[in-house]
Amino acid sequence: MLPHVTTLTPGRVATKGCAPAAPSRPRGLAESPGTARASLRPLRLHVASLSSEVTRRASDAEEIATSPNSPTHRTMGDAGAVEAEDLPSRSAFEAIEARRAGERASTAGASWDEAEGVEGGRVVEGVMIPEKYVDLPAKEALRRARIGARNARKVPWNKGRKASADLLAKIKAGTLEAMQRPEVKQKLSERRRGPHTEEAKLRISSSMKAHHAKLRKQKGDLLAVKQSAQLKRESEKEDGLAIHKPAGRQLTKSPGAPPQRSKRRKAMDVEQRQKISEAIRRKWGEPTYRDKMIRGIQAGQEKRLETIMASAPARERAKSMKRLAEDELELERQRKFKEVTEVVSRLEYEINSLEAQRFIHVAEKDADTVVEIDEVLEEARGVLNQVKGLMKPLSRKLGSSGPNTNASNSNGDASASKMRTDGNTV
Repeated sequence: MLPHVTTLTPGRVATKGCAPAAPSRPRGLAESPGTARASLRPLRLHVASLSSEVTRRASDAEEIATSPNSPTHRTMGDAGAVEAEDLPSRSAFEAIEARRAGERASTAGASWDEAEGVEGGRVVEGVMIPEKYVDLPAKEALRRARIGARNARKVPWNKGRKASADLLAKIKAGTLEAMQRPEVKQKLSERRRGPHTEEAKLRISSSMKAHHAKLRKQKGDLLAVKQSAQLKRESEKEDGLAIHKPAGRQLTKSPGAPPQRSKRRKAMDVEQRQKISEAIRRKWGEPTYRDKMIRGIQAGQEKRLETIMASAPARERAKSMKRLAEDELELERQRKFKEVTEVVSRLEYEINSLEAQRFIHVAEKDADTVVEIDEVLEEARGVLNQVKGLMKPLSRKLGSSGPNTNASNSNGDASASKMRTDGNTV
């Protein structure tokens, strides 16, 4: 992890005829100029990584804010995920490759000691080592990273070829022999007990998101077909064009048929009604009959409720579903905008820490470190101003109040100008 530097508010006590008091050193700051520059390199790399993360998240938030249909086009934080629909031509592909090359070059330009790392990775001799090689020695990790970079876009020589029966038998025999080795068995047992790696979690998450997005699309298409059919039936019914079922066969009374009995019964007297009431009361006293009747009543109520819900107007159901989809999209937009504001706050915090370090080194007359800090501050402020410019239209589109960018920017500029003035007087 990077050393934590407390943000300072420079203050000086002006007394007549007395020299200004030297500022206190933040905890974790190096003592000598050489070690100060060495401790500044991790912070510089961290600021560079925060700048790239802010830019990526701002572009993702702008994409989701301008998208009318899909709430998510790309997984947040995934700088290399580009779907097939994002590559319509060769020029777009070349632009994406140029952007990736620029990011790799900026990371390699700020390389530092190979014994340290940023967010699980390392930089060795200007090459970014992937996270899966962090446990290997530096030389072996560098060798594997270079081999992987060389073979990134090469097509395997045996792609599309079917393996022969002899080759499959040889592979099977070699696999069985390797599975009998003690070190392989131990490695497999440890792998079963261990949790998923971050890369495995990302793969599982992306596949599950794609699967559920496909299910939602299929469900939405089926629902649209049903609603269209329902609307068509209702319109035909209103216009009088609905096809009615033909009337059943009319039964005619034959001349020699006996007279039909009336379905209406005679009214029962009081005694008969009392007998029926007592019989029903005795049956309700039995637990089995009571449970059976209660279950039947509940089932009838549920069926009536389902019938009422099914007979609701299709237009109202479509409107409610549209409102739910809009609410879900709005929540997704607000969440991504919040992520961007959090990363911007982290970048502002790092800029304040660098300004505090610059104030200390100006007081100690360490010109080399001050120049290096100024370079990092200029780069970080440029990225911060660019992202804040992107966030202003986003906040208006999302209808939410973004971070207090003006106040924070004015405070940062005021503190920076005061530090420069104090450094010049010293």
